Amino acid sequence: MSTIISFYQAKIVFAFNQFDKNNIITNFILEEIHPKFNSQEDIDKELDSYPAKSRKRFYSILVNIKVAIKKMTSKENNNVRFTLEDEYFQLLQNLKTNNVKYKVPSILVKYRKDINPIRALKFELQEIMAMPESDDDYYLWIIKQYRNERKISEIIKDVNIDMENIKKMQEKYRSAKKKL
Repeated sequence: MSTIISFYQAKIVFAFNQFDKNNIITNFILEEIHPKFNSQEDIDKELDSYPAKSRKRFYSILVNIKVAIKKMTSKENNNVRFTLEDEYFQLLQNLKTNNVKYKVPSILVKYRKDINPIRALKFELQEIMAMPESDDDYYLWIIKQYRNERKISEIIKDVNIDMENIKKMQEKYRSAKKKL
């Protein structure tokens, strides 16, 4: 005789097991588990087809979820998060490679609105290199623009500066995560 599987129960159990494995609070946990499960009875009622030992384990995981959410939403944590978000936004606004001197409208128009101009240039040059030789004036103009050693050195220097600033931001994030 086969049993009927409740997909909702399976999603709950999957969420519990995933949190137990990686401590990541998913949207499902925030929207379905956190507001609806508060006690062992809630778990016993919803997951009645699971063995008692598993339900006890799920309750232990639920307690850990509640602690993690409380910690995640604490005033101190929110202040650190908002500060990091502000710094990250400033970093993105002040990237050297996002400078107007790298913004070539004929290249940028082909890509998403907020793409980094150097990234768009990279894609454009890759496309040109993949094509058979062309007499297209536009491609010849782009190739001529970026054969200049000084221009290439300037791009490399700005990319390196941006990468260093991003590394610093990542370190701030890791440091804040360890403190909280």
